[in-house]
Amino acid sequence: MENSMYSEIIESINTDISAYTDPYELMHYFFRNKEKHAIYQLLANVCSYQINADAASLSDSLSKGVLSNDLKDEDIALLDNIIVLLKHKELKAKIYHLLYLNRNIRKISDLTQAMECYFVDLSDDDSFYFSLEKLSLILLLGNLIRQTSHVSYINSKELLVRLLQENKDNNPSNALNILHIINKRRVESKNNVILWAEEISDSLISKKEYLQATLSLGIALDNLHSSKKEKISNINRIIADCYIKTARTDKGFRAAHFLLSAINTLAKIKDTRQERLELYEEMRDYQIESILDLELVETKPVNITPLHQRVEAVLNNSKDWFDMLFRTACCIANIAKFDELKQQTISEGQSLSDILFGNRVYIDHDGMSTAVGDVPSIADLGNIPEQEKQRLWSKIIERMKIHHQISCVSIVKAIDILNITYSISYAEILSLCTNNPFIPQGHEEFFAKGIYNGLKGDFLTANHLLVPQIENSLRHLLKLRAEEPTTLHGNNEQERDGLSSLLDNTEIIEMLGIDGVIHIRTILLDKRYPSLRHSIAHGFVDSNLFLGTGSIYMWWLILRFVMISYKDYWENKYMN
Repeated sequence: MENSMYSEIIESINTDISAYTDPYELMHYFFRNKEKHAIYQLLANVCSYQINADAASLSDSLSKGVLSNDLKDEDIALLDNIIVLLKHKELKAKIYHLLYLNRNIRKISDLTQAMECYFVDLSDDDSFYFSLEKLSLILLLGNLIRQTSHVSYINSKELLVRLLQENKDNNPSNALNILHIINKRRVESKNNVILWAEEISDSLISKKEYLQATLSLGIALDNLHSSKKEKISNINRIIADCYIKTARTDKGFRAAHFLLSAINTLAKIKDTRQERLELYEEMRDYQIESILDLELVETKPVNITPLHQRVEAVLNNSKDWFDMLFRTACCIANIAKFDELKQQTISEGQSLSDILFGNRVYIDHDGMSTAVGDVPSIADLGNIPEQEKQRLWSKIIERMKIHHQISCVSIVKAIDILNITYSISYAEILSLCTNNPFIPQGHEEFFAKGIYNGLKGDFLTANHLLVPQIENSLRHLLKLRAEEPTTLHGNNEQERDGLSSLLDNTEIIEMLGIDGVIHIRTILLDKRYPSLRHSIAHGFVDSNLFLGTGSIYMWWLILRFVMISYKDYWENKYMN
């Protein structure tokens, strides 16, 4: 068809959206008008895709939103006809981008056109971070299709360097975000990156932004050659000092976490043993102050019975994406108390099936009857025969599953509301996982990618990333309390405690609470559930398991542990 057939419709669209700079306003405009013509429906679909400047491949550089659909051949033909008539640069950029990704035979010109439109679309109305995201995307696309000499690529690179120079003294936090992009895209020499990283860290330290300074210095370390030993030691010394200063302005568990980071950094520097021992003593003092608080965070009471309505009532009070994410983690569901589950089960008494079929058989993924193992020692079921304990524990787990199923209704609803209301980026999740007391240094990306995938509804990927990290995180929590989670055998061989032993540890129970530990242990290790950790490690189950209750609830528990460290910040900012 000739594009002139659509000129009147496109002219109307150009007039209506000429002032729109917010991509979500643009998307809502087309969704509001989608009944007018197929073009509106198609452009609504285009706008629902979200640019992903953190992608590792071209196919991931545009992410599907909740409302996105795949393009059909007729959609591609229609977009080819109307794109020359459209004037809105961001919309054109996204169309060219999508066309490249969806054509049977790809055209490099689509992507270079997208790069040009993304660059031209940069405006004073854009937020600083959204502008950076577009510039990062242009550099990503140019690198992936080897178009680094393209004018939009060169202009983007030069603009980033100019913005960095303008911001590094007065707005070093902005400069650090720019430096992250320059470093990630490898668009400047390592010497320049090192120089800028040190200058930015000096500015951040002068403003007492010590944690951001460690991130800037980390970029410098990444670009230093291993032969520069003295330089590396000097930078590590500054990083350790930043962690120490941060710890002394914080309290309790967070302070202990930063001191441990300082100790680990000092371990890379010669002749620091005595200083590290002194810091260990100081860390113990902070550990005595407080434990990780995993009780339900109180919010204003909402007198609505249906689960979905209750979730909406809690989340509708949110002021921004962080507030809504925290409420999702800590306010829309709770961890059922073990004592209550036990008392409810005991008061229920024995059913006829219990009397007739008391010895239950549990079937594994291949239909084989399996031994379910002993009742965990931390589950205090009183002084009753072992067979009765097994029966009682099995029924408690059944009741626990019901609680998890009810909770997951709220969790999934909350994720839907969160995705429709906000577009949380991977970088924002990563920032929450950085310097988090639940997450060991160097493991932030596992947690960030796991949480991010869960927010997108991909619990298969989320659980495969997160579940293997739990054991190491528990070990990290014990180290924060100066506990060594190992067992010394009679032959003087030392062995790290496994997950089961870690979950029996009194320090872990004190930190996470007996109820949290029992829920974690049941989902991960108990074959009655079935054991999620064992199933993931050995590939025993099909992908449908990860659409179920256990995987969703486990993801939510980990999100809760990560977000609870922000409890004081959330209460001070959002509840006062």
